[in-house]
Amino acid sequence: MRCYNCGRQLENLDNCAYCGANVRMYKKAYALSNALYNEGLYQAGNRELSGAIDSLKKSLRYNKENTTARNLLGLVYFEIGEVVDALSEWVISKNIQPEDNLADYYLRELQSNPNKFEVLNQAIKKYNQALLYCNQGSNDLAVIQLRKVVSDNPRMVKAYQLLALLYFKTKEYEKARKVLNKAYRINKTDSTTLRYMNELDKVLKGGSKERPAIIGDEEEGKKKSRFFGSDKKYAESSAFNGMINIIFGVVLGILATAFLIVPAVKHKSDSNVSNSLITANEQLVDKSSEIAGLEKKIQELEAEKERLTQEASQTIQVRESYMALYKAMNLKGADAITMAETIEKVNADLLDDEAKAYYQQLKAASDSAALSAFNKKATESLAAGNFDEAITYFEKVVAIDEKYQNGNALISLAKAYAGKDDKENAKSRYNKVIELFGEESSAGKAAKTALEGL
Repeated sequence: MRCYNCGRQLENLDNCAYCGANVRMYKKAYALSNALYNEGLYQAGNRELSGAIDSLKKSLRYNKENTTARNLLGLVYFEIGEVVDALSEWVISKNIQPEDNLADYYLRELQSNPNKFEVLNQAIKKYNQALLYCNQGSNDLAVIQLRKVVSDNPRMVKAYQLLALLYFKTKEYEKARKVLNKAYRINKTDSTTLRYMNELDKVLKGGSKERPAIIGDEEEGKKKSRFFGSDKKYAESSAFNGMINIIFGVVLGILATAFLIVPAVKHKSDSNVSNSLITANEQLVDKSSEIAGLEKKIQELEAEKERLTQEASQTIQVRESYMALYKAMNLKGADAITMAETIEKVNADLLDDEAKAYYQQLKAASDSAALSAFNKKATESLAAGNFDEAITYFEKVVAIDEKYQNGNALISLAKAYAGKDDKENAKSRYNKVIELFGEESSAGKAAKTALEGL
């Protein structure tokens, strides 16, 4: 370990033996960074990739020049299909340690296999197209695209997650489970995958269950009745009494029907109807609850889809910015225009702090060299009557320095617009000259004269 102040080799002391700097906390931070790297390495070996990413990020927080941790973080990103993040880590690592760095090997491997790199690039584009299809409501087309994505890049966890969401939406739960299992095998600690699997388990285990039918007694109890009768011999011998008994039996039957059987049948019928209504109402409540739950789930899925769309909308721009930065950093002996045009492709807002620092250094050096080259190219194009090309290069000049050559670049740009008969833009540039230099300056007077002639 070397001293952060003088760069000399440190000894087992709290202060540097050469410059006297206090290195006690520096050593602790260095040791903590290495410990977190070891933890990330262990987690990566167990396919706890989300945990490994967290540990390695913490390791870099304590020692941003820990290229071993940065290279491993790039590998973990590459393993879960995040090619852009992997490239950014390796590019930064290569710039921290230009020699004897595994990052150089990883980048060369990608560049030496353009077919593989193109396949990964196409996978990202197909993923973005799938998100576009989701926004348009073409879920079937999105599923087709995502199948192609996971075929091209079987490690792209986000693609598996989005595909599972689409299967979930169409209630193809078994397909969703298979897709999530593949994502889980890649990264066992991805919180999004685990949350989706948990929700899927709830749906498969809960669901809507039919409520058992309410079963009533099918058999009515038989009632035993005794008829009033005195003596059997008297009944058999007396026709009158027999007739009375018959009449009495008929009347008793009518009364029993009117007051016992009909009300019982009616009561049983009402009871059956009531039970049916109760069962139907309970099922209706269950269905309503299920529908409400599904609608809420759809809203959550739509919000998740929107979040993934927003994340993916910057993916291609980030990748292109890092690749342009990497290309600019490796341009040796290139002319100023080529270097400047390469730097222009970098969107600094999408870079992290370290990459942005490298970008600013390159841009500062490029701008000073590119000004005269752009101006020369623009002047030659204007003289040849190629106004479009002249406008393109003069715009580059004034974007770097509006006051270049005491306003001559802005005046020439206005002339190029006038040559195209674009009077609006020509007037705008002439007025800008007057605003910057004043009407009494030589540039202001020339601009004012030109304005009067338009």
